[in-house]
Amino acid sequence: MLVSLLAILVTPTNDVYAALADGKYTIDYQVNKPNSSSASIANDYFLKPGTLIVKNGSQVLQLKMKKSGWITKFESSTGGNKVVSENKEEDTRIVEFALPSYTTPTPITMKVDIDDLNYHHEYTVDFVWDASSLKNEDGSAVASAVVQNNNNKDTTTNNSGVINTSSAQNKVTNPQTNDIFPFSLLLLFGLSGILLFNVRKRSKEEKII
Repeated sequence: MLVSLLAILVTPTNDVYAALADGKYTIDYQVNKPNSSSASIANDYFLKPGTLIVKNGSQVLQLKMKKSGWITKFESSTGGNKVVSENKEEDTRIVEFALPSYTTPTPITMKVDIDDLNYHHEYTVDFVWDASSLKNEDGSAVASAVVQNNNNKDTTTNNSGVINTSSAQNKVTNPQTNDIFPFSLLLLFGLSGILLFNVRKRSKEEKII
């Protein structure tokens, strides 16, 4: 029980969440095979970069796909799927879906139907976002922003939008709340002492009886 308690107390939570200002950004990406670093054939169906739109803290991603007539299903696991526009003459369309995070891959289900080749196949691919390529819509660098992780440390993002968690740039906002480990050890020792005392006391009582 004590070990479990200590694990809960000292387990670090280093999740860092980057908050972008409202606006439009561009971001490069690659369409990979599921759980792989290898590009899928579907990678050639999409024009890069994508457009990341932030409004009231919510993020959506818009992509332009080629061979629109072949892709009969396009569904992101993050929801918010919709068709923004379509050009049948160019055989292209722009799709949109929610993108809560551009630092982790987004699984997307696609179905490709090519009647002339008698090819009909549904599969899942991973859209992998290149956070270092993030730029403002006009091509300018994204201004540095301060974000906060779960350890109450201010973390900066550099001009390319990448979160920088190096110790040289981390500032402790509240030193008193960062002494979790020593406090946990003291608490562990205290609980151990109480437990040992109760065991010895019970042992003595049993001998008396």
